Amino acid sequence: MVDNASRTFNASAISANFGYNAWYAQTDWRIRPNITLNLGLRYEIPLARSTSPTGFTSFDPNITDPRSGLKGATAYLGDCNGCINRDGFVPPSTFLAPPVINPSVSNAADDLYYITPDSGKAPRFQNYTISIQRELPWKLVGEIAYIGMRGSRISSSHAPLNHLDPKYYPLGDLLTKRIDDPAVVAAGYKSPYANFIADWGAGATLARALRPFPHINGPINNLYNPIGNSWYNSMQVKLDRRFGWVTMEANYTWSKALTDASGTQTGGDAANRNPKTTTPYNPRVLELEKSFQYTDYPHIFNTVFSWDLPFGQGKRFANGNSVVDRLIGGWTVTFAGRYTSGALILLNAPMTYPQWGGFLYGRKEVNIVSGKAIRTNVNRRDLDPRNTSIRWFNTDFFTIPGTFEIGNSPTYLNELRDPNFFEESMGFIKRTRIRESVNFEIRGEFFNIFNRTNFGIGGTPPRPNPADLTRFGVPNGPRSGPRSGQIVLKLNF
Repeated sequence: MVDNASRTFNASAISANFGYNAWYAQTDWRIRPNITLNLGLRYEIPLARSTSPTGFTSFDPNITDPRSGLKGATAYLGDCNGCINRDGFVPPSTFLAPPVINPSVSNAADDLYYITPDSGKAPRFQNYTISIQRELPWKLVGEIAYIGMRGSRISSSHAPLNHLDPKYYPLGDLLTKRIDDPAVVAAGYKSPYANFIADWGAGATLARALRPFPHINGPINNLYNPIGNSWYNSMQVKLDRRFGWVTMEANYTWSKALTDASGTQTGGDAANRNPKTTTPYNPRVLELEKSFQYTDYPHIFNTVFSWDLPFGQGKRFANGNSVVDRLIGGWTVTFAGRYTSGALILLNAPMTYPQWGGFLYGRKEVNIVSGKAIRTNVNRRDLDPRNTSIRWFNTDFFTIPGTFEIGNSPTYLNELRDPNFFEESMGFIKRTRIRESVNFEIRGEFFNIFNRTNFGIGGTPPRPNPADLTRFGVPNGPRSGPRSGQIVLKLNF
């Protein structure tokens, strides 16, 4: 016997349309036999989403909730009286005719979404590149380039509609008391509408009453707003050698990546890598939230090379002796190295804001103490997770704010990074010719060949616990796997 069943109805109709247009032009201009300019321009226009005005169920701050009499309710999908006509949905008799909302429609587990005329506007990205390439001695080719990008109209999670304004935080524990508590009444506060206590019972707190929409239980997310920006600037240098007994490529990037946005149009950044703001109603919110992107690594150097040793048949040394060729000829040595700056540290204080109704406020910042050094003088090679007396960071450059206080730290500090990361791999290959079209190959490949531990905090981004001063600044463990290798035998014919 079936004793339970459910059906989910999509809150949007199949009426959203998107568009995309792009133009480009390019040409090569040979100024001199040894100078050629590659010129090009590309312009892409992703068009904003367009939909029918009745195509989505969305929060509307301008319509009135009939139960509370306050502004702010859900406008249901559809244009007939009390139905979602596009899917043939016939509502039950208890279904309230749109556009209205029953406060119980959004319990602590539910979110409401606010869709504005600007919601879903396509972001804009401007890419800039200028490079110079030149042939160098010893079959080398060098290139130096500036590569930049400017992003605008990026969706952000910095503008929720129903979070408690931090200006009320100084009220402290009074916020957690019910609206009819004598202390709350003595402070001059009262219910925002007649049925407030009946609707929320023990949850009819002063904090709920002070929300912009106290009759709405859950958060009202405004994730689709195109208010964010991003900036990326870099110098990139590359050196190539593609022919001969040595082939190699080395590249170095010096860059800086900034953003004032947070989250995405698909539900926000759940991992809070560039977190939501704690001051959503501050008119300077974007200015205050501008910081590094969590993927910012100012210095990155990579190199790979392959060296055919000059011994054996057809080579400079030991040429012409088939026995010697089988012993010391046919050797190739390969190398790959990666060297990067450390990852940015996201330093969050313990979350002491009461999470009224399960709201997510992103993070709680620490207070940065002016004049205190962040880094110790410890060398990265001396770090040891087992030794808590050796720290990468000091413990006195920050303090933890009180329960209802907001910290002053930016999202990321350039000085607050994991140690630099170094890793190398090598390969040793021996090819022995048996006949003209047959050869035997033995290959040894070794990863993290120098067995670097790269001790650090780890994570994306790393998040040390500032409340644990015993281990703060002490690495959690290695960020590299142990040295490993494999031997491969191959017969080529």
